[in-house]
Amino acid sequence: MNISLKMGNKTATYSWAVALAAASVGLGIVREVLVIALLGISRANDELQAYLSVIYSISLIGDAIKLAGLNLFDRVPLHRLIIAASIVSSPIAIAVAVAVWYFVPVTTFPLLLLVALGGVLGLFGFLLSAHRQRFGAFFPAHVVSVSSNLLLIPCILLIWALKPPSLTTAFVIIFSLVPVMQTMALLFIRVNSSQNVHNNRVPLREVISVFARQVFGALGKVIFQASLRILTFTAGEGLLSILNILIRFFSSLKLVLVDSFIGLNLQKWADDTGGSKYYLTHSHNFLSGSLHLITTSLLLLLAVMVSEMYLGGNPLTFAVLAGLILSFGFILESLTRISFFYLNTQEINTRLVWGFNFYELPIAIGGMILVAALQAGPLWLLWLWYLVRPVSQYLYLKNWRK
Repeated sequence: MNISLKMGNKTATYSWAVALAAASVGLGIVREVLVIALLGISRANDELQAYLSVIYSISLIGDAIKLAGLNLFDRVPLHRLIIAASIVSSPIAIAVAVAVWYFVPVTTFPLLLLVALGGVLGLFGFLLSAHRQRFGAFFPAHVVSVSSNLLLIPCILLIWALKPPSLTTAFVIIFSLVPVMQTMALLFIRVNSSQNVHNNRVPLREVISVFARQVFGALGKVIFQASLRILTFTAGEGLLSILNILIRFFSSLKLVLVDSFIGLNLQKWADDTGGSKYYLTHSHNFLSGSLHLITTSLLLLLAVMVSEMYLGGNPLTFAVLAGLILSFGFILESLTRISFFYLNTQEINTRLVWGFNFYELPIAIGGMILVAALQAGPLWLLWLWYLVRPVSQYLYLKNWRK
């Protein structure tokens, strides 16, 4: 009876968590509509997105920070984890800010430092949220984690009412302050952490090493997104605003559909002691066994090349082609992500994780070199990242399982 009651409570909590995540996605759409209503698909919006690209790029190492923390929460006090995380993440944040400042001349360095600071504080939020959830405060921490849009929308409405001289500066300030408010809210959530933590004397150098190893695996994502957004800004007016809307839409789909599906099935996969290959087998039938995968990828590449050669930075063409690439890439990446999490519930293997992430850094750097050599546009980077990368990673997973 007690077991059934506990399972029922867990299911209800999970359902509420998914509902809150979905509501946050809906508020995110409202937020984007408000920003477009104020700035339009314009150069001013592109300038704002250039600043916000710093926060977004830094946030991509959030999962790595969270994973490192989960490995150390029982051994290292939280304040030492925050120190190690700041030592590892701060140089990356500054590097991203400097890159945007150098390649996007309309930006100002003080505002870029502000958004970089907001990005680092957002990483502390990832760490604090994982810590609170690890020690039993799942739902309060989840509420704070998905509250960003709920905090932003009133601020955007206030900007709309006050009409400050520089809308971009006002937006940058509020987007940078939200991670501060979330981090402070997480600090007020009290948990009973392990009493043995303070008795462990893990050297700070070792703690930094754990964070560095995890973050290194995520550098490909940071380099790619920063490069993609800088290149898109320089490719034509309004293109970065369009790209931001598309990427946010598909990121939201991944959060609500794919990550919820994974969370729902983690326990079942962990209990699959027979080593079933159900998900790998069925996704393999779609990925490597289907002719339409190769055909669609080649057709998209041809469309990208024609667009680059004859249509230049036409916003409508860019929106259609980027939407097609991201749509097909969403399917490929979803199946690959499901397979990756399935394998990780079967065995915990650092070599598997590193091998999976290895494809990201060469593709990000190789894509930058290719685009520079061909003087190509951002659609080429999109094609490499959202089509070539997930297929390569899936084939790695498939070979791993043999």
